[in-house]
Amino acid sequence: MITSSRCSLFDNEGFTSILPFNQGNPLKNGVFSDHAEIALKVDNRVMNVWNISNPEYHCYFEYGDNPPFHHTDLFVNKPFVDEVMDKGLQDKTNDQINTIATRFVKGEVSIQIIVEGFDSFYKDLNDKIQELGSDNFQIIRNTDLKGNITGILVDTSKFSILTKGVSYVKYNEIEDSDNKKEMRNPFVHIKDKSSGKSIVVVGVHVSGCGSQYPKSGLKTLMEIIEQIYELNLGKSDVIAAGDFNTPPMNARESIIETMKHQAILLNAPYPTHANPKSQAANYDQVVIVQADTTIKYEMLQAPEVSVASQNLIKSIEQSREKYLRDTIC
Repeated sequence: MITSSRCSLFDNEGFTSILPFNQGNPLKNGVFSDHAEIALKVDNRVMNVWNISNPEYHCYFEYGDNPPFHHTDLFVNKPFVDEVMDKGLQDKTNDQINTIATRFVKGEVSIQIIVEGFDSFYKDLNDKIQELGSDNFQIIRNTDLKGNITGILVDTSKFSILTKGVSYVKYNEIEDSDNKKEMRNPFVHIKDKSSGKSIVVVGVHVSGCGSQYPKSGLKTLMEIIEQIYELNLGKSDVIAAGDFNTPPMNARESIIETMKHQAILLNAPYPTHANPKSQAANYDQVVIVQADTTIKYEMLQAPEVSVASQNLIKSIEQSREKYLRDTIC
């Protein structure tokens, strides 16, 4: 269990230095991604957000100023050989699919945002949910894209789908030498079958950059959120959640403080990611533009996410404690 005293080790708004993981500072077993999940309670429904860490990019964990995951099982030099996925990566992918599908069918999660998904992941997830006995779902995603695909899984026994789609925008990132970027955001306007309340859910994945502050990407996201809110005539809350690739202080400056409509930013009470500089931060966040003030929102604690995510959180906390001991000594 993550306690408040342990969480106070971290700057909840910015960056906190940790040590890279290695034999002397091991990453706990059963960590599937370099991101921990976050969970948001929307009235009595639970939305989960998980950057699952696309296997294709696990070879990149050796790069960075002080890469935290280079000497862990997450680093795989050749994720694919002759188009066959590395066995370790396939096992972690299967575990993620089982975790997401099982709790979804049990009704523990009603809306699941998946970041860094990929085509075969979504197809296998679809099959697993059906295998577990449910046909009451839809997955909203781009179906003609290779590489990273953000998706939204919705429980249609609890929500009616009013509209859905994928926003696509090209932009130039001023903070990155490789500045030509694309942003694809799946969105879905849903109505709760019990309460009659409606919300628009937007899946977020802002492309990262070396400075860890993708200013143009955040500005582009802000404009997309505003457009979606205005298209719904300000009658439904817009909830944009996912991987912002920067900590809350930067997202707050670039989105909340510049948006025409009043919005709030929520983040988990624990670090969700360690970047290539071995800095822990809350990269996974939620922006809400609220039209219906009767809807209640609550960020959930670490025990409400998967064991895999809890193990990453605990590893980051322990690494921070070791960093402090080594620095003091």
